[in-house]
Amino acid sequence: MTRTTTRLGLALGLVFVAGAPATAQLAPDTLEIYAVHGSAAELDVVAQLRDVAARHDLRDWEVTPVVRIDETQIPHSHPALTIHTRHRNDPDGLLAVYLHEQFHWWVGVGDRRVALDAAMADLRAAFPDAPTSGPEGARGEYSTYLHLVVCHLEYQAVRATIGEERARAALLANRHYTWIYRTVLDDPRVTAILELHGFVVE
Repeated sequence: MTRTTTRLGLALGLVFVAGAPATAQLAPDTLEIYAVHGSAAELDVVAQLRDVAARHDLRDWEVTPVVRIDETQIPHSHPALTIHTRHRNDPDGLLAVYLHEQFHWWVGVGDRRVALDAAMADLRAAFPDAPTSGPEGARGEYSTYLHLVVCHLEYQAVRATIGEERARAALLANRHYTWIYRTVLDDPRVTAILELHGFVVE
């Protein structure tokens, strides 16, 4: 039984997104993937993400059940998880960006919301000179420290799914958040701080 459903059409997708619940873990067969414009590239990514979700059990890290594939947008998590087509024919990159956006939802569930503020404060103290604009950092100070958390979780989950070598390659291939990804991969202080605050992928 497949975990994913493909439906085409911008209007249908947006109606579903508006009422989509956010849960701590998705039940089987609830992930909905939409090609916003129905282009060949979007349809390919829909099929490829369905394959990724079928081959790997990602449910511990999935929170929002609706995924929009939109070739005109950069990836973002809210108000609806949206992925572009840059990772067409790149399953490792697609896995990474999908989990990255899911972790933006995951960190806001339950007690993790409070822990997130404390973790970001410690990261700010440890890395006071972190870049706060692209391509090395994110868009502003808050977003940079938030992305240290999200990208760390992304790396841990991707590594647990496809192994160390492929996970590192997938993250280092990004042209954005370059300092953030290098720091997550190579500075043990990030792991130590986030483990202290309970941000551990198992």
